[in-house]
Amino acid sequence: MHRAIICLIVASCAVGCERTPANYGKAVTDGLQSIQSAAEFDALFPNAEHFISSYTGEYGRPTWNSKAGLHGRYIINLQVYITFDSRGRKIASQQIPTFLLTEISSIDLQTRRTSYNPQSELRFGKAKWQEFIESGGDISVLVAEPKTEDRVPGFEDLWRGS
Repeated sequence: MHRAIICLIVASCAVGCERTPANYGKAVTDGLQSIQSAAEFDALFPNAEHFISSYTGEYGRPTWNSKAGLHGRYIINLQVYITFDSRGRKIASQQIPTFLLTEISSIDLQTRRTSYNPQSELRFGKAKWQEFIESGGDISVLVAEPKTEDRVPGFEDLWRGS
């Protein structure tokens, strides 16, 4: 019985014990180099946030995320399911990226509550992303009539928390 428990602990450690904060930072650095869409995202949006959710894999599939604010109203997200090398420092494999554009309709500056219209969400894939990249990030490639002059008060301070 004790031998089985020890084997289980060793096996789970082999999967996640090297998923440390230091290795997380190295994985993010590697992702910006090895995930093409993340590198493109970073080049197009230098102030973007990049992070890995479920890094340990304990509470879900490890997922690369990039996020940026646009025109004081829109948030664009990139997500890619990934796997790591045995040390958790390098991206070993990746799946097809998905993208989401969300239009923020209002922000309550006192409560910091963000509202958006789910009908305005746009999910798109690699082909539309390539078109967006080739346009130099022209939002009209994604939205027929973008509200680029109608900024939401408080957006720049709060988009990173949404």
